[in-house]
Amino acid sequence: MRLCAEVSETPQPLRPSCEIASQMEAAFRERVNHLSGIDRAFKKSREIIKALNSSGLALCVMAQVALAIADPCVAGLPQLL
Repeated sequence: MRLCAEVSETPQPLRPSCEIASQMEAAFRERVNHLSGIDRAFKKSREIIKALNSSGLALCVMAQVALAIADPCVAGLPQLL
């Protein structure tokens, strides 16, 4: 709702700006790439956790490995907010 109000209250340029459109597209692509990287890390983490669960390693070791793998995912969370 806030975005809608902001857009409706902000005067729009008479002609579209190619430069602004390019910047928006680049920012969108960067965001998509970032999110797909997080998704890949999450899937890999789940695969490793599954392998560790069936390997019989001590729970402490599995937790440490899972946390080390998940760290890049957690570091990226503030960018999503």
